[in-house]
Amino acid sequence: MRRFPEYSLGPRRRCLVVGDSSWSRSACTPAAGGLPIVKNPSDIGIGGRLSGSQPLSMRAVSTDDVPLGFLEIERTVAGRCCGGIRASSTVSPAELRRLARVMTLKCGYLGLAAGGAKAGILVPEAASPIERLAILRAFGVSFSPVLRSGVYSFGSDLGTTDVDIREIRRAAGLRVGAPTPSSSGAYAGLTVALATVAALRARGHDPRGARIAVQGFGAVGRAVVAALDREGARIVAVATAQGTLHREAGIAVEELLRRWASEGDAVVIADGTRPPHAALEVHCDALIPCATTGAVDLEAARRVTAPVVVCGANDPFRDGAEGVLADRNVLVVPDFVANGGGVLGSTLAAAGAASEEVESFFRRRFAQRVASTIDEALARGEPVTSLAERKALRFLDACERAHASRQPAGLLPEALAPRPTPATRVVLALEQSVRPFGKLRSLGPWLRPFAARRVEEILACGWAAGEGVEPAAPERAGATAGS
Repeated sequence: MRRFPEYSLGPRRRCLVVGDSSWSRSACTPAAGGLPIVKNPSDIGIGGRLSGSQPLSMRAVSTDDVPLGFLEIERTVAGRCCGGIRASSTVSPAELRRLARVMTLKCGYLGLAAGGAKAGILVPEAASPIERLAILRAFGVSFSPVLRSGVYSFGSDLGTTDVDIREIRRAAGLRVGAPTPSSSGAYAGLTVALATVAALRARGHDPRGARIAVQGFGAVGRAVVAALDREGARIVAVATAQGTLHREAGIAVEELLRRWASEGDAVVIADGTRPPHAALEVHCDALIPCATTGAVDLEAARRVTAPVVVCGANDPFRDGAEGVLADRNVLVVPDFVANGGGVLGSTLAAAGAASEEVESFFRRRFAQRVASTIDEALARGEPVTSLAERKALRFLDACERAHASRQPAGLLPEALAPRPTPATRVVLALEQSVRPFGKLRSLGPWLRPFAARRVEEILACGWAAGEGVEPAAPERAGATAGS
């Protein structure tokens, strides 16, 4: 089925349409309620329309007006935004707008030069594999001008895999390289575990032996359980869509992970298995929601017994649940603080860091930053969410001023850091050039420390900007490597 996109302008939001460049451009026509709709704009200047801090909503529909998918851009920073593409039968623009906001704050708190976005593809539950693939490809074609613009960086999310993203990229006309194993879930799980350790210590609990309940056993949930088990914590409850496994004496984590490979969500089924929501009510020292969006509602929040809640899932609260937890003096570490390991780890890996170097950075620097934020919030008597949000937005504003309209090569806020010396620039360029080439990779371990120090320097300057410290003078536009 040939598809075209159609965009509606919501209250105080811009309207933009993207489509197959072979289609002719059409004029704006009024939609229901007088809101403008634009169809098939083949050359409307994607880059210019996607810049700025004003939110942008997009909707793609089939020729018979069946919704295909949505893209919500909360804001761009330094000419870029990033966020995953999810797929389900119920994804909605309202959900994506909330998640895009989370992504903006996540980038800001982590010190990455990007705003937040989130896309969703409507895939019916009864869709066959062939139908599902056709829908993914239609989404890629419909949104190809945005996906090819370089403004929106995207990856897999809930309901999609790296294979799905490759199909979307191929349909959009983007280069598709050799498949590489993704560590996004493992990195996100590690930062959630480190945030949990920091929060437990802030509440006076020893992480070793602390009782942990985890709701959701996807890629992030499994990584959280494994990481906290290594830290010596006691996993007392794990929930999947099929129920909650509760063992006060502790769950044998290695065996559970081994069984999950063959049993999936049914791994929790055993004598005495409780409903999925029961994990929220287990008596424990820390509760970690890693399930779907909005899994913790108002009633669930009133029944939570844990003194610490660390958000492994994005946007886990609904109906004012986070406010109820705050009123009950529960320490909540929000999603954009805790689970940023996926995007930050991917950024570090793209800069040349090996997996062990990413983990070392998380343990040395990320854990310290989260602990400092929690301690400062407790000292001020305010929620961690409020303080961390101010830090995130302060960084994004500083990043926007420093980069102006110049888009950095990656997500690192290079304009906030001092310029490297000419010698350092040569070493960094050499390290980057030898990465792909066979035997020359042996030079990597000798050169990588220079690249690692530079990455840490850039992130440290970004985090300082979030704290209100004046950033270094930005690089001059058009500066050359030898200047």
